[in-house]
Amino acid sequence: MANHLHLLLRPDDASELRKLMHWFGLTSSMALNRLSGRCEYFWESLYYATAVAPKDWRQVLNALRYIHANPKGA
Repeated sequence: MANHLHLLLRPDDASELRKLMHWFGLTSSMALNRLSGRCEYFWESLYYATAVAPKDWRQVLNALRYIHANPKGA
């Protein structure tokens, strides 16, 4: 799998998602670069978000199936 991951998040406040993803990308890339001895960009690109209606269980299950199947396809 390329240098990316999939997350299914349910923030308390949807307007905070951008800040949450910025924090996650920054802190995880700094930690992973420190562990690997690198000092360059770690993640492929900025995050891409797709809204999933939390009460639409079919859409939630489809998102989870995609997330679990993605590494197998790579």
